Amino acid sequence: MMPSPFAIRDSLLVDPSLVQDHDPSRLFAYEVTTREMRYLRGFAAVGDRIVFRRGGPVSTDRVCAVRTPWGIVLSRVRFKGRSLLLLPGEGRRGVDAVGIEDLEALRGVIAGTHVLLVQR
Repeated sequence: MMPSPFAIRDSLLVDPSLVQDHDPSRLFAYEVTTREMRYLRGFAAVGDRIVFRRGGPVSTDRVCAVRTPWGIVLSRVRFKGRSLLLLPGEGRRGVDAVGIEDLEALRGVIAGTHVLLVQR
């Protein structure tokens, strides 16, 4: 049986004043791992945690939690044509792309946008 994508695997205690503009029930966090450094180098480091809100505006200066065929990927993104481009981190080249049918489908691919970076 597959775990629910909404299953709680760990918790992160955050001062409510840091995220007061966001409904706590719509927030979730991911720990940055070595895998994400391909996309986050220059923004975050391994062991940092990024707090996301479900939905939110997508722009190249925000990190998104992106649902891909190979799992959740944390990356800055750009929507181009029928693709969501996963932008490389500092000092990296090339982009990866996730196919998107239309703007409506984009909502299902973007699990959340970052609201807070917690550095270790």
